[in-house]
Amino acid sequence: MSAERSEDDRERVGPPALRVVPDTLLLVLAAGAGATDALSYLALGHVFTAVMTGNLALLGIAAGAGSGGAAVRSVVSLAAYVVGVAVCTRFLGHTRANDTDPWPVRVTHALGVQAVLQLLLFVGWLVAGGRPSGIGTGVLVAVSAVAMGFQARAVQALALPAGSTTYLTSTLTTVVSRITGGAPGRGLPRLVLLVAAMLAGAAVSAMLVETARLAAGVLPFALTGGTVLAATVLDLRHRHRH
Repeated sequence: MSAERSEDDRERVGPPALRVVPDTLLLVLAAGAGATDALSYLALGHVFTAVMTGNLALLGIAAGAGSGGAAVRSVVSLAAYVVGVAVCTRFLGHTRANDTDPWPVRVTHALGVQAVLQLLLFVGWLVAGGRPSGIGTGVLVAVSAVAMGFQARAVQALALPAGSTTYLTSTLTTVVSRITGGAPGRGLPRLVLLVAAMLAGAAVSAMLVETARLAAGVLPFALTGGTVLAATVLDLRHRHRH
């Protein structure tokens, strides 16, 4: 078996039939990440709380431009994200997807914690009337970043190469390199859809910020909560059958 084929075989954990629904849930989570970053950038002081690569760039820009407030928000987001990843790592332990369990229940539990944090974000958003300011902005940035740290680490436990739902630069690079290299692999459609899902989530969130501001705050929670609900139902059905 060639090395190329071995890499292709690793595109999916488990039989194709078992990966259809988890792949769909990943797309929802990617849309949620896009929605989260649109909300945080447009309404929480031009900072990202999901894509830390962009946030690092914003921190450097703020530092170079002497913008103390923007730098502080970026630092808060980065620190909170690190906390989210660290706590989720401890929570997950050695959890990792395998051939018979492509979506471990522990991953669902971690996403449940994320959903709770995003519900708190929505409550804070409502209390602020959709226009947080001062310390309130910093608190919402921190809560959102912790939540996204949980998502990033939980999805990592699904063991999907180039299949993150929060940092897609590598995913986009993989898509382009495979297409131009003439060896797309069977996992290519999922990667393309992940990029499209994040774009769609960001677009919808931005539209809500401009046209229905209060509703914009519920979108990240709704997408994560829907994912948790669907994953829980699927797990219960699986346990019932076995």
